[in-house]
Amino acid sequence: MAYLKKDALADVVEPLVGPEHRATSAGAVCRSCRTLAARRVCPFTHIPGLVARGPYRLTRNPMYVGLVCLNVGVTLISGVLANLWSSIALFIWLHYAFVLPEETFLRHELGSAYDDDTRRVPRWLFSNNPA
Repeated sequence: MAYLKKDALADVVEPLVGPEHRATSAGAVCRSCRTLAARRVCPFTHIPGLVARGPYRLTRNPMYVGLVCLNVGVTLISGVLANLWSSIALFIWLHYAFVLPEETFLRHELGSAYDDDTRRVPRWLFSNNPA
């Protein structure tokens, strides 16, 4: 397994995944939940419209982005780089088990409004590939 030396971890990785990173990732998940709850949106039930406020302005899946970022952060802090595979596996699982079925559901429920949203807001974070 690939390990980071503790000095390298402290000097290089810790500023990237320190308390601010973990708080930001956890905050994205919590803020997303609060935003959905405020609109009374429950997964796979009838929804009145798109949520386009808060973190949903930046990504269509802020909770999943937050979970993957938390996983990457914990991996880097642990110093066991081989654990990055768990982040990749989590990303793939979330994408196929949740993101794609949710997009199919939303497209069926909202039609062209959802298609417009997919053109404006990236699926994950840094890409804007329409679903």
